[in-house]
Amino acid sequence: MSDAKESGMGLDGAGGLLGQMMKAVLERALQTEMADHLGHEAGDRAGRGSGNHRNGSFEKTVTTTASTNPVPSTSA
Repeated sequence: MSDAKESGMGLDGAGGLLGQMMKAVLERALQTEMADHLGHEAGDRAGRGSGNHRNGSFEKTVTTTASTNPVPSTSA
């Protein structure tokens, strides 16, 4: 928080600290959910040739009270 305050970064709104934190949490949650669904982490050799793998990604926009964030979403 002190680093954000010193750099002049706002807490909310476009480019704010809460928005950046929310984006990081959402990205990690989606990655974890996909790994759980497929049974292996991204890039793990366990998924090769199994037919149960990631087949690309696309960007979704998630709007929260803190900010609007583009978040990559993996297809399975």
